Amino acid sequence: MIPLLSIIITNYGYGKYIRSAIDSALGVSYPHKEIIVVDDGSGDESPNIIRSFGDRITAILKENGGQASAANAGFFRSRGLLVLFLDSDDSVEPEIMDQVLPAFKQGVAKVQYPMHLIDKNGKSLGGMFPNYTASITAEMVASEFTRTGFYECSPTSGNIYARWFLEQIFPMPVRIAPGFDCFMNMAAPYYGQIISLLHPCARYRIHDKNSWAVDGLTRRLDPERFAFYVRDDLNRTVYSMSVADKLHKPFNYRTLDLQVHHMMRRVCYYRFARDKYPIAQDKIPAIAELAELTLDGDNRFNLLLRSFRAVIASPIMSAKAKLSICAWLCGVALLPNRWSFRLAEMRFVPQSRPKFVLKLLEHAGLRASMLPRSSNSTSPTQTRSRRARRASIKVRLASRSQSWPYTYSFFAVGAALVILGGVVLLALEIIGKA
Repeated sequence: MIPLLSIIITNYGYGKYIRSAIDSALGVSYPHKEIIVVDDGSGDESPNIIRSFGDRITAILKENGGQASAANAGFFRSRGLLVLFLDSDDSVEPEIMDQVLPAFKQGVAKVQYPMHLIDKNGKSLGGMFPNYTASITAEMVASEFTRTGFYECSPTSGNIYARWFLEQIFPMPVRIAPGFDCFMNMAAPYYGQIISLLHPCARYRIHDKNSWAVDGLTRRLDPERFAFYVRDDLNRTVYSMSVADKLHKPFNYRTLDLQVHHMMRRVCYYRFARDKYPIAQDKIPAIAELAELTLDGDNRFNLLLRSFRAVIASPIMSAKAKLSICAWLCGVALLPNRWSFRLAEMRFVPQSRPKFVLKLLEHAGLRASMLPRSSNSTSPTQTRSRRARRASIKVRLASRSQSWPYTYSFFAVGAALVILGGVVLLALEIIGKA
């Protein structure tokens, strides 16, 4: 039996993008599908655009209640054994099910995939997100989740879920977070396998309203967002603890300290936003309590030590990537505010990076590939000839030989910053014992 695919589009105030999202869903080549569009009380032209599609879609127009409430309404109206939640500013590729359906086996809770990056006008930005590698196997995801309580996962539109899994966790909690994808993604490893594809199956739109680290008007780093996302990490952890408790499985909140991206955001939160946005005073008691347990003892030096441990312990990162992140952490934690903020801005606002920084990131393996990777299941049109592969290898080797000064200068600067950070921490340790 061929499973029915439910594409659920949740929308609030994205009238300029919603038509593109619906058109892409209708354009999916898989014939066994239903499209459900939930408008969460938009005050723009969205409801009229949704109505214009008539009976080709199932339209739900409701009062505003948040994205999670819209997802709940859409899910309980759907019938598909496979479910895709599509953000209304994103779009899906026509051949998505050619890639995803073969990956769904018994025991698979979700299949995740990278997405092509596009700008607000739908023009390709040349990269993709997340940048999965062939090493992200189901076993590695399970191991990383057990070790850190987290794993590399796609945003909302980058996942297709098994209905049997979603029925275990719906309805989504409405009041404790603006979104809902983090809850589904964090619950999935408790119930089944996570399969990661390499071929992009959707398009992720970058614009002012969804670039979380960037102020929509100035296009500069917004320090308040570090408070928002550290709080979101804590919120996600609270939810994971509740799922683990429900299934009688162990969970240690201290795994937060082993999450590299969380520690990077946490260092920035401590430097730029902690005093102005105290998470330990959050109105939700569980988040406030966890913040008190995890954040109250933070200072720039013990944060740096714990961040180093998280980076070094990561089994996924290359040595170059680890050195790069350690150097960045040293700079953000120890440099004067102006320089520290500039380093943070270059990390979280890609538009602010000078060309030489992009070059260094590329050599460290931290810059997203500008070319789509091949998928797990290749077709004749996707398979390159042997001659083309050899030519590609020659080009890459020539490029590396010409840019060796960047690589060595990068390692020199990174090593110097790491050594400086270690010396400072050692000196403070000695002073503290004196």
